[in-house]
Amino acid sequence: MEYYRKAERIIKKHHATNLKDSGYVFFNIGTVLEEMKDYENALEYYQKAFEVYKFHFGRDDQDTVIIRERIERVKKMGRKGKNTR
Repeated sequence: MEYYRKAERIIKKHHATNLKDSGYVFFNIGTVLEEMKDYENALEYYQKAFEVYKFHFGRDDQDTVIIRERIERVKKMGRKGKNTR
């Protein structure tokens, strides 16, 4: 996670949030956060990745679809976690 955070700082420093590689970084951060059960922040990063992927690859691209599925999954898991508290 440390290296993904470093990559994110570089992306922000250079205002490069819409580059293809930024989408990969956002997706990977979202994946790590999801594995840590931090669904709220995972959702934020998946949404960032979705916007980048949609811009570069289109809504129907296989990878873009995968991110949409991840977004729905973490939304569901986040709601589930809130209901058990």
